[in-house]
Amino acid sequence: VALQRDAQVADLEQVALQRDAQVADLEQVALQRDAQVADLEKAAQQRDAQVADLEKVALQRDAQVADLEKVALQRDAQVADLEKVALQRDARITKLQSELVFSKATTRDTLKLRNQLLDRLNTLQVSTFVQFARPMLFFEAKWPTYFRAIGLLPKLFWWTLTLCLREKWRLHRQANMLLTTRLFDLSWYIQHNSDVVLEGVDPVSHWLTLGWQEGRDPNPFFNTSWYLELNPDVADAGENPLMHYLSHGAFEGRDPHPLFNSDWYLEQNPDVAKVGVNPLVHYLSYGASEGRSILPSRKKRVPVRQYDTFDAELERTTRKDLGDCYTASDVVRNRLVSIIMPTYNRAGLITAAINSVVEQTHKNWELLILDDGSDDETSMVVGNFSDDVRIKYIKKEHGGVCQARNAGLDLAQGERVAFLDSDNLWDSEFLALLLAAIEINNIEIAYCGLRLQQNGRIVGYRGDVFDYSECLKINYVDLNALLFRRSVIGDFRFDESIRRMNDWDFLLLVAVKRNVEYFAFVGVSYSFNERADQISVLEPEVYKKLIQERHKNHQANTPPMTMRSAFAKLQLDVAIMTATPKEMSNECGDYQYATDLAQALKRRGHKPRLYDDQEHVEGAPPDITISLRGPSEHEFMVGTIKVIWSISHPDLLTWQQIDDCDLLFCASLTWPQMLYWAGKSNVFSLLPCTDQTRFFPQPDVSEQNGRVLFVGNSRNPDWSIVRHVVEAGVNVHIYGTNWKDKVPKSMFKGDYIPNERLNEEYAAASVVLNDHLPSMKDFGYLSSRIFDVTAAGSVIVSDHVPGIHHVFGDAVCTFRAGTDFSSVLEKSMALSGRVDRIALGNWVNENHTFDIRADDILCRVEEFALAKRSEAIRTVHCKPSVALLGDVKSLRVGLIPQGYGASMTSSAYIRLVQPLTFELDGLTVDLKHLNQRENLRDLDVVIVSRTAFDSLKYAEEFLERSARQGTRVVIDVDDAFHSMDESHPQFTEYQSKIDALNLVLESADEIWCSTTPLQDSLESRFGPSILVPNSLDPRLWRSYRDFRTLPEREDNDCLELLYAGSFTHGRDLEMVMPVLDQLEKAVPIRLTVIGIAPNFSPRPWIRRLAPGIDSIYPRFVPWLRSHASLFDVGIAPLTGNSFNQFKSDLKILEYRAMGLVPVASAIQPYLDSNAIENQTLCSDPEKWRDRLLSLASDRGALDQQKKLVDAESNYIWEKRSAFETGNRLAKRLCGLVDHSC
Repeated sequence: VALQRDAQVADLEQVALQRDAQVADLEQVALQRDAQVADLEKAAQQRDAQVADLEKVALQRDAQVADLEKVALQRDAQVADLEKVALQRDARITKLQSELVFSKATTRDTLKLRNQLLDRLNTLQVSTFVQFARPMLFFEAKWPTYFRAIGLLPKLFWWTLTLCLREKWRLHRQANMLLTTRLFDLSWYIQHNSDVVLEGVDPVSHWLTLGWQEGRDPNPFFNTSWYLELNPDVADAGENPLMHYLSHGAFEGRDPHPLFNSDWYLEQNPDVAKVGVNPLVHYLSYGASEGRSILPSRKKRVPVRQYDTFDAELERTTRKDLGDCYTASDVVRNRLVSIIMPTYNRAGLITAAINSVVEQTHKNWELLILDDGSDDETSMVVGNFSDDVRIKYIKKEHGGVCQARNAGLDLAQGERVAFLDSDNLWDSEFLALLLAAIEINNIEIAYCGLRLQQNGRIVGYRGDVFDYSECLKINYVDLNALLFRRSVIGDFRFDESIRRMNDWDFLLLVAVKRNVEYFAFVGVSYSFNERADQISVLEPEVYKKLIQERHKNHQANTPPMTMRSAFAKLQLDVAIMTATPKEMSNECGDYQYATDLAQALKRRGHKPRLYDDQEHVEGAPPDITISLRGPSEHEFMVGTIKVIWSISHPDLLTWQQIDDCDLLFCASLTWPQMLYWAGKSNVFSLLPCTDQTRFFPQPDVSEQNGRVLFVGNSRNPDWSIVRHVVEAGVNVHIYGTNWKDKVPKSMFKGDYIPNERLNEEYAAASVVLNDHLPSMKDFGYLSSRIFDVTAAGSVIVSDHVPGIHHVFGDAVCTFRAGTDFSSVLEKSMALSGRVDRIALGNWVNENHTFDIRADDILCRVEEFALAKRSEAIRTVHCKPSVALLGDVKSLRVGLIPQGYGASMTSSAYIRLVQPLTFELDGLTVDLKHLNQRENLRDLDVVIVSRTAFDSLKYAEEFLERSARQGTRVVIDVDDAFHSMDESHPQFTEYQSKIDALNLVLESADEIWCSTTPLQDSLESRFGPSILVPNSLDPRLWRSYRDFRTLPEREDNDCLELLYAGSFTHGRDLEMVMPVLDQLEKAVPIRLTVIGIAPNFSPRPWIRRLAPGIDSIYPRFVPWLRSHASLFDVGIAPLTGNSFNQFKSDLKILEYRAMGLVPVASAIQPYLDSNAIENQTLCSDPEKWRDRLLSLASDRGALDQQKKLVDAESNYIWEKRSAFETGNRLAKRLCGLVDHSC
């Protein structure tokens, strides 16, 4: 057994030895593997070194690219400089060409004596010359050509000879025809083209071969250039215009000259029409000698504003007589004329106007160009004429054309004065002829005719004998056609108080009892783009009446009255348009509202006309048209002052309508201020009112105990106050349509209360209920019923609008959503027992009646018509009454935004302008726009919007001013500009702004910021800050009604994606482009990009929408919302860079307000947001693809999510509304100014 065991042990030892050998082998393999790993690590280190080297090379390449970009910018600047030089050279060439033309004209004058002998040739001599010399000259000119052709190309001899003979015969036949028909006036042609005879060329042959192509005329009644311009088919065919007229044109009704009316000539001469003779041929052969006229005679006509034709014969005589007078008088030729040319943003037109002055045959003039604050290329264009010392360029601040002309009169040195607008042109003889005219019979004011052109086509003429009485009826003398003696003008100036027709007013002022003469030649050309019949009717009629009223007694040695006095005497024709049909006047208060306004205007001596919703203003345009804007839009006539008084449904008032009206009144204390910040001038607050003849206190009415009254039609959505009353079990008397099935029968008392009984019913009630549409509450519009009820001496309970307490104090009780309505009603009942109803009603009728509102409207119309410089924003404040008005504090706040006007950033609107122009509780904010260097006088607080200062110097000066004047400073930031460093691609662009921002952050009394991460970052460097999250303005973003006109979608099965972002977010969009490329291959999608300049390659499923001029934020939002129905999903990708960590969830709020399903990146701004669920956020490309694919694949689920977005919109309007933000900001500002506020 022992031996066996030993043998077993030996076997086991043998196995162990084998296992040890295997372990040794494995250890050897492991060592080999470790060596391999070490080799791989060395290779990886080598690769890392290579990558580092490549990164260095890439950095070097980036630096080279940056250097090349700088070089490119320098080259661009050089190109721009060269372009400027080229423009200057072009202007110099144009001027030299003009001088060359003048030199040629002078040379022709010097050759006049030499040509007198040729002018005396009789017709027989000239005819003989034409008959024999022309063929000889022709063959002599052609013989060298024939000789060379025969010598070089014998085969072409007969062909060439045939062509020459044919050409010779054609010219010979045409020449005989022109001479026979007298269409070619040989002596006239020689007289006006002396260079042709001096060159020894036959005049007829010259005109047939070269002259017509050079624009020369064959006779005084055929205008070659004009005919070709008016008949482009002839010009394109290269056909001789006179031969075309002779063979075709006359029979097609084409005129040979602007002063020859073929149709009229044939109509007045039926014998000519009967035999079918060419009208011009007949006139030249017989008509002229028989005394027939080519145009209607106008010598005995009453002067009118415009004619279709002009008297050519009279113009020829006038030009000849005045031209001879000018040539014969050294005194006339030496007169200095001052030409006054006002201009405003007419860089594209002013060159032609200046050239028409430079080309005047009279050379002794000075041109005073008064630039009225142009911001286009006007200064550079005028600079092209800087070599001409006679041209003086005066740049001034924008003050209007009257101010510019008056400045020119103050600077003028000439004995004669003329005016030329920068869009008009003078004939080259204008000054010379009118200068001669003034000297003839001691004339004080002379003028000529004017040609009206539209798109190069003549549409009429102005010019007629002067009669002061006729000119007072209608202005038919254009300022550009006048030449004045300076002594006549004297101290007279253009009246800067009138907005329109000031040139007519000036003429009537200067011309009274003066020797004013008309001279019949066309000296001015005026081109326009409107219809010809619009020239006189575009201006509102009220200006015509105003000027006529001012000057009607001027001739009777009575000085003209002031414009204000004249306006006060006018009986204005006023059209009032209402939004209610006449047959519904008992059901809707708008028609009665219009009637009350009409009666107030009538009591002021004016003539109102009333139009309901289904009527249109007809007949002569009214002086003023007032649209009482409610749910319906009104169309204004041309030639009226357009006024909108927006009294309800403010959300339906579009920007197009706002911009088109001349004056806009809103029934809100705050919304006009927002409109002003959005670029609307002439917008004012005009609260509703009452008619004191219908609503007034009634002391003898006994109060009905506990009676609650509501008057109003049922609507959708229904009145919330009625719902609260019914729920509270209050016994309310309801009058209005469509209530029978919606309230208990015991509450419904009738469809309406007649207007004549309303006052009695209001006065008898203990409490009257009132409610506002949601849009009216947000826009701060007050209901007119509040004014009617309080005027009747009753107590009213209304839903809460802060403006109610601003106006009425505690005399009106209001309730908020969520409050106990019973307690509000009890409070109002108690107020009903102790309020002085008589005093309440009297106070309303002293401050808020249609008479007062009519005066306000007429005052603003007068300011508009007379161009008074008045503050655009005015709020209607009632007279102080301790018993009735609440103690509403007012803050004067200055805002320095980033950018100005159209370039003002959306951040300033979103965070500051919109909240502070909202209806606020117990406080009004007068928000004033400041520039970087403006005085801070009379301001309580100044708010700086992020990087508003361009440089550190401006910031230092601002802080010094604020400290010196004791003005508090707040800085508002919503981006991490303070942390931007050299690694950011825009650091160089913003560096100076960042330095200024940091200084203001260090010095401000308070810092406001948009997100918690941004707050933490700011507090680590600058101390405590206040978190003010971004919000939406419901006045811009909220949809108040179910009915909308929706754009049609091209494909309802396609998932429509929207991305709206600024140009700085290009990389964010690039991040999801690969995902969208994959998604597009699986399901139909379309991406719409708004507001960003994409640097990705175009795809057929990507489109762009551009807002154009509506890019300013308050105008952009309604435009964007109008396209909301085109989209399903709003995407909000954000890359994970450090700058984006400080962004807000604003884009999510905007998408939700549009009714879109938001899909966003899982990044801090959206992870911290309550506006989107975290589980829907996308942290990587796969989740982006899965989220979008699920929405695209299940249309039902997508529609359900969109409905859920709409249902949850209360979060935005209750938690993230500009109203809430505005009240919070107001408390902060109030605390900075006065801690007891």
